[in-house]
Amino acid sequence: VAAIERAIELDVPANPERRSRLLALQAQELWYDADHEHRHQLARQALSLARDTGDPATLAEVLRNVYFALWAPDTLRLRAQLADELALAAAATQDPALRFWAANAQLNVSVCLGAFDRARAALTQQELVAEELGQPTLRWISTFSRAGFEWMSGDLQRAEPELEQAMRLGMEAGE
Repeated sequence: VAAIERAIELDVPANPERRSRLLALQAQELWYDADHEHRHQLARQALSLARDTGDPATLAEVLRNVYFALWAPDTLRLRAQLADELALAAAATQDPALRFWAANAQLNVSVCLGAFDRARAALTQQELVAEELGQPTLRWISTFSRAGFEWMSGDLQRAEPELEQAMRLGMEAGE
């Protein structure tokens, strides 16, 4: 966090794209900090700056980090809105990695809302993008998500091999 704070200090004159990304990253890094209000303030500031830039890539990257920074039971509706906004921004960028994170956010928020058909569709999208990119960490997250979804759905016979695959992929990815 100190390095991010220092980068923000050195951002003079402030570049809105860079500043919004740094603030969002700082908010995400403070995810487990007890000072929720400070983290939420950073997230709101990052979002405001990112939206003002008009740059879909900046907005998508900020939304990705802010979504996780705001993860708490009392922010579910807000995170659902952010996940939808992230999906639109990611689509505008045509960046497959941002599409992965948008699908991941939609998967998680849909499960929390009990919208399991929407969660299943988001999971399928996440898996497709992970395979397209072939990045080990994204494949691990995708497989882990599938295992959790199958387990939550009560299909333990499908969940177990997915969990074993996720464990193998995670170890190979260094996770």
